[in-house]
Amino acid sequence: MTSEQGKETRAAPDPDAGYRRARQDWDERFAGHAQAARQWRMMAMFNGVLMIIGLGYGVWASAMSKHVPYIVAHDELGRAVATTEAKTVTDWPVPVVKRELGDFVSRWRSVPADIEVLRADLNRMFSYTVNGSAASQRIKTQGRANSPFEIIKTRTNAVEIISVLHERGSTWQVEWRETTRARGTGKTLGVGHYKGSFVLERAAKLSPELISVNPLGIIVAHFDIQKLNGN
Repeated sequence: MTSEQGKETRAAPDPDAGYRRARQDWDERFAGHAQAARQWRMMAMFNGVLMIIGLGYGVWASAMSKHVPYIVAHDELGRAVATTEAKTVTDWPVPVVKRELGDFVSRWRSVPADIEVLRADLNRMFSYTVNGSAASQRIKTQGRANSPFEIIKTRTNAVEIISVLHERGSTWQVEWRETTRARGTGKTLGVGHYKGSFVLERAAKLSPELISVNPLGIIVAHFDIQKLNGN
């Protein structure tokens, strides 16, 4: 036997062994991190879905919600004695309608000396109308023919409510007196006596903006006015 044959045969080195060891080391070291990352991504997606569902429900709830006005009556001592839901115009107590309708006429027909007060009055008055309605169009037409912003330059117009009466159904009658004075001197230029018939409705939707200025949602749908006397 030769010396070469007596030696133990050695296996040739594996060129891929280093790669396999490196891959095994990567798997052991970072596979756990990769799995954790996948779990975090799944959780983030789940939370995103929940957020979308929550936002959708919030939009739906806000669209479906409605504001229902209630009338609270008080006795002579100011104590609450009754609470009723105001579903129709006839549910409103007469004193409430008298005050609101009288306020509407006063703000509409008055021309104060201060132009900022005039603007505030007109904005508040229009909260009792619906844009595009017969009442709103008629007020705007009269305003273009006799603009209060032109009248205020030379004179003022004070309104005194004489009476507010319930005629029938949703129709109310208002009588008032208007006194026109020269701006600056205060000289009386004329006094007119008027009567108007107003048809009231309840607002179909009470938005937060409307509630802040017209909480009961009283809407003037139509009106007719006649001048009784004066110059």
